[in-house]
Formats: sequence, C-alpha cells, structure tokens
Amino acid sequence: MILKNLISYERETFVLEKNKFTRNCKMSFEDVICSILGNKGKTTVLEIEDCFNEKFGDDETPISKQALSERRSFLDWKIFKRTDSDA
Repeated sequence: MILKNLISYERETFVLEKNKFTRNCKMSFEDVICSILGNKGKTTVLEIEDCFNEKFGDDETPISKQALSERRSFLDWKIFKRTDSDA
C-alpha cells in the first residue's frame, strides 16, 4: 500500500529528469522501484532475472544490469529514504 501511494502520488518528485520513465519500456518506474526494494541479496543479474520471470514468465528477455543501473540513476535517492521512513 505504501509503495502504491508513493508511485501514484509522488512519482514526479523522485524522478530527476522530467522525460524519464514516460515511454512504455521493459522496466517501468514501478518495476525499478520494486526490483530495488525487493532485492534479496543476490547478484544484480539474478535479481533482474527473478524480477522478469515473476512479471513476464520465461517469455521476455531481461534487461541488462547496465540498463537497470542507468534507470536507477534517474531516481532521487530520497525515494528510498521515504519508503524506509513510511515502513
């Protein structure tokens, strides 16, 4: 519930560049946040594969760890502080 509120009401606050996360990409804003917050301590590649298998099954090719890192760079670090304080 906290994450859904954060995503729906404050998304624009935490994206550093205005036009990022606007296209329909393989990994949306919500997916990036859920992937990072749901990290179980595995390697980045395994975390991405788990996230994609959970969302799409085995039909979709996961994004690269470089692509995830780039998408993560568009986020303000305060989003994670906010989710931690709301939990």
